[in-house]
Amino acid sequence: MKLYFKYILLFVGMSVLFTACYKEDDIVAELAEDEKRPEPSDDPVDGYIYDFFKNYETYVFYNYDTLDYQWEFMDNHEVVFVEQSDRLLLEEGVNLLEAIFAGLYPDDFKKKHFPPYIFLADSINQTIYDGELNLASFKGTSFVALGRIGDNIADYTEEEIQEMKLSINLDLWRGYFVLNDKFKIPAEFGQVSEEYYGLNMLDHTGVDWWEDIDFYEYGFWKGYGKPIYWWYPSWLSDPYYSPNDVNEDLDAYFEMIFTHTESELLAMIDGYPKMKAKYNILMEYVENNYGFNLHDVAN
Repeated sequence: MKLYFKYILLFVGMSVLFTACYKEDDIVAELAEDEKRPEPSDDPVDGYIYDFFKNYETYVFYNYDTLDYQWEFMDNHEVVFVEQSDRLLLEEGVNLLEAIFAGLYPDDFKKKHFPPYIFLADSINQTIYDGELNLASFKGTSFVALGRIGDNIADYTEEEIQEMKLSINLDLWRGYFVLNDKFKIPAEFGQVSEEYYGLNMLDHTGVDWWEDIDFYEYGFWKGYGKPIYWWYPSWLSDPYYSPNDVNEDLDAYFEMIFTHTESELLAMIDGYPKMKAKYNILMEYVENNYGFNLHDVAN
């Protein structure tokens, strides 16, 4: 081992010697101009984009190339973002973005935690569905995207707007943050119900019908279906399984917190110690680490 180490030192020393003997001009590197850096503008869309970048160092894109979102270092996304070029619809789009996403978070949060890029799209389609699926939002390791900035944006119902709101905020917390290892699940959260993950709760409880299972008693918001056969979709089966793991469990907590006020949710879990414990653990963790109340998304 020592002899091997001597050979390494000899090789490194000779490399340094030869490099020192070879004289060349100093290398000067110039920073490339940021062609996508927004400029001040009186246009409502471009003005919003400029202010957003100036305040939070996040780019809001409506004009982009597929490489900007389809490929990242960590993943290859099978999606297509269809650009929206109509200025009036884009203005509606930035207003919607502010109302259901950006405007819900304080400035310090956006400066510290928002992704580098936000995309606005007429539609977001997954190629595995032959472009038929129009997603409300999408996420990557460097971005979140808001879709459905299309011709009927002014006619969206409150229910449709709430669906988009839930989707993009989940894509921040349970998508972008998770992909970048920016959200650590508190160990205490999973420990409350860990003995029940992945169980057939019909067998566990001994009841005759899945609707008689009180999932709240075990700390779960709902039951989950599992496919009977490989071709049988889980959503067609009776939901009598507990969540597979802590991630599936946590997804449900985020969804419920994002869609209910604090008073509504506390009333729902009153009398259920496991639900209350997991709720408090999650809320306190986010407050302590992000300075944010998750219920502000629902308000």
